[in-house]
Amino acid sequence: MNIHSFRRLLVVASAALILPTANAAKKPAKPAGKAVEHHDGSPAEQLASFIEHIDALLALERPATPAGARLNQAPGKLAVLKQQFVEKRAKAGQEEQAELNAAIATCDAFSAALDERQKAVGQMQASAAVKNSGDMGRRRKDNLSQGEERHGVDKAVGTIAEARRERQENREAQRKAAADDNALTAAAANRWNQRAIELRREISASYARISHSAAPK
Repeated sequence: MNIHSFRRLLVVASAALILPTANAAKKPAKPAGKAVEHHDGSPAEQLASFIEHIDALLALERPATPAGARLNQAPGKLAVLKQQFVEKRAKAGQEEQAELNAAIATCDAFSAALDERQKAVGQMQASAAVKNSGDMGRRRKDNLSQGEERHGVDKAVGTIAEARRERQENREAQRKAAADDNALTAAAANRWNQRAIELRREISASYARISHSAAPK
């Protein structure tokens, strides 16, 4: 193959590579997908996500994550949703009244449960803040060898022994205080867990009435 033939082959090959790209560039770009339009669903559908996360919402501890932050926003969202149901009920026909009443009752039940949970958390935090750190059980002395007339080595030995006894008593007081605090915290958490079961049952029953009250479509 001579140099001229090679050049012609190179030109053809280059054209073959360029043409598809040019053709592709001429094709109109596909229109971007339309943003999903938000349509309010039925009251049961609007409250479904709260029911799905009811265990996490009623739990005493929440993670310090975006998911935990969303859980903390639930009371405000429920208040907004309730207001929407109230406004819709004012314009709704008789056939929708029962469904909306049940939805409003569910919002109220959920909000009351979350308020109760917050009070329980606050009480436990307050208890932890004033818990007995063992200071009340510690022996306080201005002078470790108070009341004893000692001199020289005897005084030093007595002071060391007294300090050792005080440290031991302090450790014992702290251990007892920690055990008492743990017992109180565990008891409070257990009481709340039992209460949460009752609240979950009440909320679920209220939510079920929404669908039962819905007018047939």
